[in-house]
Amino acid sequence: AISLISSSARQTLKRVLLTSANSGEGRTCVALNLAAALARSRQRALVIDTDLRRPSIGRMLGLESEIGLAEAIALGLQPEEVIIRILPNDFHVMLTRGQVDNSAELLVSPNFKRLLSELDDYYDFILFDSGPMLKSADASLLGLLTSTTILVARPGATSTEQMRKSVSLLNEENFFGVVMNQVND
Repeated sequence: AISLISSSARQTLKRVLLTSANSGEGRTCVALNLAAALARSRQRALVIDTDLRRPSIGRMLGLESEIGLAEAIALGLQPEEVIIRILPNDFHVMLTRGQVDNSAELLVSPNFKRLLSELDDYYDFILFDSGPMLKSADASLLGLLTSTTILVARPGATSTEQMRKSVSLLNEENFFGVVMNQVND
């Protein structure tokens, strides 16, 4: 978190995409832990569940919501109508309620871009917990809307070739780095 905050002070790294090569590498855990660390550093942080095929933030935190990201975009809702505050950590989340069939359409919609620009005013960091790079184009589309990308990898879950392919899909200029998750000492 400290590295992200200090880099953000030098350049605008408000919107952070967290992705991985495959499912099950721990993107959601890393995103939630990063949000908690940012909040402890007095940064206003929001995590948006943009894994539109297999959303997991609600399940992981034991939360349900009547309105998720897809509904907010379709209905043109205000951010405060969709955001949930997480205590005691004091960061916010925006859930996706279930699988979204038209994910690419949603991510390029004017309502999604409007929602993001409104959120920019409220938060120091917006973390996008996206789907895996090798399963859909959603992470690549989100890469166009974010300022930096963190690739989450779990040793043994991703081959060197899959990692190489994932990195090649990212914009080098916006690539922040790799977080190794569940590493045994």
